Amino acid sequence: MTTTETLLTSLRGWTIPKKATHPGLYFSKEDVPGLRAKAAAYSAVFQPLVDKIEERLKDPEIKGRTMGAEELAFVYAITGEERYADAAKEAVWAILSEPDWVALDHKPLRVDLIVARTARVLAEVYDELYDVLSAEERARIREGVIERALN
Repeated sequence: MTTTETLLTSLRGWTIPKKATHPGLYFSKEDVPGLRAKAAAYSAVFQPLVDKIEERLKDPEIKGRTMGAEELAFVYAITGEERYADAAKEAVWAILSEPDWVALDHKPLRVDLIVARTARVLAEVYDELYDVLSAEERARIREGVIERALN
């Protein structure tokens, strides 16, 4: 059998895995236990972030973009506490409901660095909340980023 025939035979026998895991932008699910151990070992670094988020969650004036969706999602990813994921989702829905993401003084531009930063934030949140987002929620985030940052 030639190399080409061997390759074709292998490809024909290959099937797409039933469940592919989400790869993760910065870390995978398999990395989380080690990250939790580091967060515990270096609590002087991690705990101030948690404390800052707790203060934001207590303040009824802090909403939407100012909630810090990416920080909430990161703390959820490390702690597994769903209330952080819920707050991150709220922030995301607020961002997606904004009329646009371009800084006022940059208009009539349709894209600027604020749009790019917002797209990055949403990508991070999407990644870190992947397992707690429904298929519809994931689609909503993807479509928002594609429409506002890429198109």
